[in-house]
Amino acid sequence: MIQAPELGVREMRRHELSDEEWAIIAPLLPNKVRGVARVDDRRVINGIL
Repeated sequence: MIQAPELGVREMRRHELSDEEWAIIAPLLPNKVRGVARVDDRRVINGIL
């Protein structure tokens, strides 16, 4: 039987940062808003990886 994934739970892809890795990187990113509003930093970093 094929089961649908639970709502709110998604699989982490191999190139995405884990929560633990993100906790290390997040404080190193700039947090001041200048110019255009920032997008989701985690999404951008995952895209670069």
